[in-house]
Amino acid sequence: MCSNHWMLIVVCLGLNTIYILDSQQRTSKKLDIKGRLNAAWILHCVNGGRRNFAKPNKLIIKVIECPQQPEGYECGYYVMKRMYNITFYYSTGNENDFEKVFAYFLYIPIMVIYLHLN
Repeated sequence: MCSNHWMLIVVCLGLNTIYILDSQQRTSKKLDIKGRLNAAWILHCVNGGRRNFAKPNKLIIKVIECPQQPEGYECGYYVMKRMYNITFYYSTGNENDFEKVFAYFLYIPIMVIYLHLN
């Protein structure tokens, strides 16, 4: 198993929500990622990314249950397949329907952000 890992992180700015889809569930790595995402969100808000707010809105981070890769080297495939499925089937532009797309693909073998995890 390699030390690098790919997972899909979807940012919905309109909902202040970030979805994490990880085909290799590792709690310690997710906690590290959540801290980095929160820091990036605060910078985004402070630098004018969220207009009309004196302070950053609360960021919602949702870890989406998804199929797990059987081996330690298939994460790239899972990232690309989920990206394809989301862009192909999610064309309404309505962020409120986004979780329905995730639910639809929950049981379909399917992954963007490259993270160097030590």
